[in-house]
Amino acid sequence: LLTPAFHFDILKQYVSVYNQAAEEMIEKLWQYSGGESFELFQQASLCTMEVILQCAFSGGEMSEQTKNEYVDAVKRMGTLQVERNFNPIYMMFESIYFLSPGGREFLRLCDFVHETADSIIKKRREELERDPEILSGKTRLDFIDILLMARDEDGRGLTDVEIRDEVDTFLFAGHDTTASTLSWTLYALAQHPHHQEKVREEVEQLLAGREDDTVQWEDLHKLPCLTMCLKEA
Repeated sequence: LLTPAFHFDILKQYVSVYNQAAEEMIEKLWQYSGGESFELFQQASLCTMEVILQCAFSGGEMSEQTKNEYVDAVKRMGTLQVERNFNPIYMMFESIYFLSPGGREFLRLCDFVHETADSIIKKRREELERDPEILSGKTRLDFIDILLMARDEDGRGLTDVEIRDEVDTFLFAGHDTTASTLSWTLYALAQHPHHQEKVREEVEQLLAGREDDTVQWEDLHKLPCLTMCLKEA
């Protein structure tokens, strides 16, 4: 059901989104150009969050404040879960954990994550109800549109909870895992200046003579060194 939303033909049309998100992240990182160490994961998360919103959730507009709060919530939930894993009582008795300060905070953050997903779903559903023809020009549907339009043989669609569960999974995992990979790759390159320089030269050669610094889909196979670094990371 969901495979068509991540077909290569779908990904190709969002190259401009990838470029724009990368440019915005780089612009924010300029403040750290003095050579000191800094925490990269937050900016990487905001970048990948914007990409997943644009590519899988039909734009799913979210304010910068909400994006920051969502990224912080996901990170904090991960920390709380790890802390719980080291407490046998909390692992065995969920009810006791949710009475603890950490458990109450975890539930509060879960509510916020669910509310964020619900707002994305509600906004897109209202758009489709207002203008059913909005999908007519699309050759393939976005992830959120597939969920909202899916029907079984009896004509029944997914329930609100089922849709929210899918949105939670892809919004959560879709930005967090990619941000982790991106952060580690950039860290590894910074630790190995020779390879970092080779990647920089490769990209500069590719973009030489162009009016802008936009990387196109057909350029990706022309970056073997960068590809190897990404795969190694």
